[in-house]
Amino acid sequence: MKRIYFIIYGVLFLLAVGCTKGNPYESLISDYAQTDRHGTWTDIQFEAIEIEELAPITVSDSLEILKEIFESDKALLLKNLDHLLKSSEKDLDRENKSRIKSSTMIDISTKRIRDTKHRIDSVSSIQFSSVYDKESSDKVLLQPVRCHYSYVFPQGNPVQKRTDIFYFTAEKNKIVKQKQIKQ
Repeated sequence: MKRIYFIIYGVLFLLAVGCTKGNPYESLISDYAQTDRHGTWTDIQFEAIEIEELAPITVSDSLEILKEIFESDKALLLKNLDHLLKSSEKDLDRENKSRIKSSTMIDISTKRIRDTKHRIDSVSSIQFSSVYDKESSDKVLLQPVRCHYSYVFPQGNPVQKRTDIFYFTAEKNKIVKQKQIKQ
């Protein structure tokens, strides 16, 4: 009879411990959401409503994002340099057509044109290089987690709700970034 009681108590204990564990992300998200930039923790009565693990960000995802940013920045820089080149060429042309020519202005415009062409050639020749040469393309870098939660700031403010994406390290033990989803 005692054996049955021990088994029942053991099962109830395991159920109680298992039920109180909760989501593995919840405590980290709670601490992160209640801590400001200066490291001060404030009790905002955080309550997670829904936590959803999203697809992990891998090395190949990161390379795709970095390459897209690189190409965009390169195109913008080339566009700006091209605009500067055209402006300098107009200045030189205007100076050459003027009645009173200033050799100083012609020299300045000519030098600016030469320098700008050199910069355009340099920027055009730059190629994207991977920062993950020795890493596997399916290695997980970040684990995004979407969390819909409610909170109440101290001093009688109403309950507020919001949804954020929290980016965890691959080990899932630290949040590196939080991004609010506008609704």
